[in-house]
Amino acid sequence: MRNIKSAIATSTLFLIVLLCWGFAAPIGAGADADFHLSSIWCGQGERPGLCEERQDAGWYVQAKVPFMFQMCDGRPIEYQPTCPTIESEPAMQFLRTAPPQQVNNYYRAMSVFASQNTNQSVLIIRSVNALIASAVLCGLLLVSRGKTRLAIAASWTIGLIPVAVQNFSSVNPRGWSYLAVFATWGFLASALEAPPRSSRSYYAYLLGLLSAFLAFATRIDGSLYVLFSCAVITACFTLRSYVISKKQLYVSAAVLIGIALAIRSIPRISRVFTFELPSGIALPRYLLLHLVQGPEFIAQAWGYNVGQQGNGPGIIGVIGLSLFAITLAFSLKKANPIQIVGVTTIAVFIASAQLRGSIAIGELTPSSGEYVMSLTVFLLGFSIWTSASQQMLQISRSGRIGVIALLTFSHAVALYSYMEFYVKRGSELGTFKTISLQQQWWWNSGISPNFVFWIACFAFAAFLYSIWETVISPVQDEQ
Repeated sequence: MRNIKSAIATSTLFLIVLLCWGFAAPIGAGADADFHLSSIWCGQGERPGLCEERQDAGWYVQAKVPFMFQMCDGRPIEYQPTCPTIESEPAMQFLRTAPPQQVNNYYRAMSVFASQNTNQSVLIIRSVNALIASAVLCGLLLVSRGKTRLAIAASWTIGLIPVAVQNFSSVNPRGWSYLAVFATWGFLASALEAPPRSSRSYYAYLLGLLSAFLAFATRIDGSLYVLFSCAVITACFTLRSYVISKKQLYVSAAVLIGIALAIRSIPRISRVFTFELPSGIALPRYLLLHLVQGPEFIAQAWGYNVGQQGNGPGIIGVIGLSLFAITLAFSLKKANPIQIVGVTTIAVFIASAQLRGSIAIGELTPSSGEYVMSLTVFLLGFSIWTSASQQMLQISRSGRIGVIALLTFSHAVALYSYMEFYVKRGSELGTFKTISLQQQWWWNSGISPNFVFWIACFAFAAFLYSIWETVISPVQDEQ
């Protein structure tokens, strides 16, 4: 009963945080917001007043949808505050959208909430996505036990800021993809560890399938990440729990070969595994470039960005990367062969996925770490799950307080920067102009941006305290 109450309380606090993020910025916020919103409004095909005149417009497809925001230089005007605003807003506007063959199940599901009241619809979609993320976390806390729950809590809390927490409560389908990779391996590990044919194992398998569907409904890369993480968890559990016979090895090899042949027979999936290096650059030089710059780009998963002028990363990235490295180092104490091989395999897969991403977009430099961010969460969670050490960073009270303090500060800075960017600043383009968010806000309401900001900050600190109390108390009781 205590476990259920703690899980519900923790997920409720997490929901409050995500709702604040959902209400913190206008509907044009987020990467490719115009494309995703138009694709949602056209998720069920052409409908009068919602999606009309879907047609080719050169290199992209466009559709006529209810007016959402003024476009300026190909982006919503929120990104370009110096653009002159139009005097009157039309009822409908053309926005680029997904062609019919690329409309995924996420767009179809979210189109249920599409209406001509675009602000209300977008806030509902963000709230629904926030509710889904908090429900998945609640399910993880309910079915997991011991080291698995510790691994989930550590990997989630350190991986949230700033990319995941923003996407979990956005209209971008990437949020579902992230959530699936964050959660599916935890459900599978809990199911494998639970007593066979117990209700806990059945619930864990069911929730794992539902969380995996979130990736299958959105992105191919997220789907592959889910399958990879499940394969690693299954292989690790099998090696730790059973003696493998030669017959089982032969059967496993045959299954892997069959999967490989099936992948090659499906053109859309096989293209993901095709590595065609850019022309005009030698292979050794290209690989050396990724070896040198790859880790720097992967670190963008924690907001560790290095500017074009050579300026160093901000405090958010420094805190996130540092906590990840320290927590990983603690988990690798008394490292065992399975843990070393597993962590190395995941790291190589992350590097390969990043390399494949840069090839897909035609860039010589590595792709953004945001594309592999969810895999870094899995890597940390796997390392803790397989660790033989009991000296985790968050186990001690002082270590836990330090992590909570740093993550709370990092979250507050990330949210403030996010909100301050979208309040109207006239010609001001920089961030952190004032300490208080007293300028005109996008949401015409009596609730001020400062109120939303402080609610999110206090709720996030309470969420961190609650999740670690939920995790640490049972672990200490077992010890």
